[in-house]
Amino acid sequence: MDVSRFKRVLLTAIRTNEVLGRCDPMTIIGGAMTAAQLGLELNTPLGQAYLIPYHNNKRKCYEAQFQMGYQGILDLAWRSGQYRRIDAKVVYPGDTFHFQYGLNPDLVHVPNPKGPSGEPIYYYALYELENGGVNFVVMSREELDAHAQRYSQAFKKGKESPWQTNPDMMRLKTCIIRLLKYAPKSVEVARAVAADEVVVDKSGRIPAPPEGIVDGEDVEEEPVSFDPETG
Repeated sequence: MDVSRFKRVLLTAIRTNEVLGRCDPMTIIGGAMTAAQLGLELNTPLGQAYLIPYHNNKRKCYEAQFQMGYQGILDLAWRSGQYRRIDAKVVYPGDTFHFQYGLNPDLVHVPNPKGPSGEPIYYYALYELENGGVNFVVMSREELDAHAQRYSQAFKKGKESPWQTNPDMMRLKTCIIRLLKYAPKSVEVARAVAADEVVVDKSGRIPAPPEGIVDGEDVEEEPVSFDPETG
């Protein structure tokens, strides 16, 4: 990664988001270090990764939280060189869709030739390895919204966040992360999955959530206008 460009991208992110500029500087540095180690750009239209400001009620200050983007997860998986194919799709009413797990897993999705109609009902992610191995994960819209309800304070409180502004992207990203947790992966992919939606300090260490505490339980998200596609 080009050092000069990375610094420009980071400074632009801070200058264009007044709340991010008020965050604890050590959390900004920690998030930037995580992105640099993964080789991902922050808050750009590439959609690889983001620094998002949150208010920590316990510390009474704003912190910058590192958040993986949909494209960032895919980029890291491709870089590992282990995948022949990796993808995620949305299923709409009217599509021909069937799946089953078990000893003979099967996934069939034929989109409606008339195009998408109605609200999505399922989301899925799949991969095919270079050695021929395959796997997939299917999640219903209700499962994904329950995930957001548990892990996103903004979603629970109806505040603006990527779950509101671009829900399909967040749902697809969630499917891919769940799929890759049990897939062959590089150190970079494993680190990215662990770092997603946590606050990292200047040491670059990714903290583990306390036992019995849901991620973000003590963090109140600032209702900041944020477009996950453009940064």
